[in-house]
Amino acid sequence: MYVPFLLRIFLSWKLPAQFVDSLLRGDILYEQTDEYSQYDEFLLNNWLKDSSVNMQSDLILLEMQTRITRMAHHLQSSDDGIALASYQTTLIEKITIYLTKNYCNDIKANDIGDVVGLHPDYANHIFKKAFGTTISDYIAELRIAHAQRKLLTTDMSITDIAYECGFNSVARFNATFFKKIQCTPREYKKKIVK
Repeated sequence: MYVPFLLRIFLSWKLPAQFVDSLLRGDILYEQTDEYSQYDEFLLNNWLKDSSVNMQSDLILLEMQTRITRMAHHLQSSDDGIALASYQTTLIEKITIYLTKNYCNDIKANDIGDVVGLHPDYANHIFKKAFGTTISDYIAELRIAHAQRKLLTTDMSITDIAYECGFNSVARFNATFFKKIQCTPREYKKKIVK
């Protein structure tokens, strides 16, 4: 299940760090037992029904928080809990998985082409057709999302965050952050962490 919600809300749930890191890297997590499948199906159906009633959104969020927290702690306590789903991947999925696992590194167009066996320009073309954005913009968004999490959850300096998130200069980091978030990293941290 893919659940879009605000990063700020998600991070306020204080989930185990390994679980949060895996999700924000784009990993696909699942529980290896079928114990919760009927329960999850029931919850999901209720969330879909309740989503049409605006007043139910807080209730849905609370139930999601409870279910995700239970899953995170269950996966943390089991030996083989966190797992990536194994499935047949398309070219776009291969590109996306590669990017989510390597966005903090220096990624060259040829690296992406090599991963999927395509010319880099064609890989970028099909990616843009699928997502409406270029590979470089997608990488920037992944890096900025990672930086936002670091700004909110650590005391790291902005310089250290910039380099850890894959930017080769603080100026480039600040410019990209401002372009995506409409404020500087320092302003963002002051505004969110009060």
